[in-house]
Amino acid sequence: MQVKHARSDGQILTVRCSSSSLTNGKVRAVKRYTAATIDLLATYDATTERVHYVPAKELGEGRATITLRVAPTANNQVRGIRMATAYEDLPATGGLVPAADRVEPAGIEPATSNLQNSRSPN
Repeated sequence: MQVKHARSDGQILTVRCSSSSLTNGKVRAVKRYTAATIDLLATYDATTERVHYVPAKELGEGRATITLRVAPTANNQVRGIRMATAYEDLPATGGLVPAADRVEPAGIEPATSNLQNSRSPN
């Protein structure tokens, strides 16, 4: 799950769907979120003080932003609109992987017992 903080203008909430890595204060790389990299994008709207949960499958192959409508459009358009209220409930599974099925990132997993047993006592 990725969590973002954003502020709507009372009409729309625009959420960045990426993270940036910095080196010496300069953007080195931008990584866009996809269904292959995250399960869920949660965003807190500081204006309305509400949390919205966007399933990663809605991010496609990686998009820069996703826009949720906080208020209806002026022309009453409903087609192709993502109303923020539709994203206020956490999906039934929470989009999360059960703890038993999680895989730790490389370099973080504990050493296996065979490896631990072969270490010298010093």
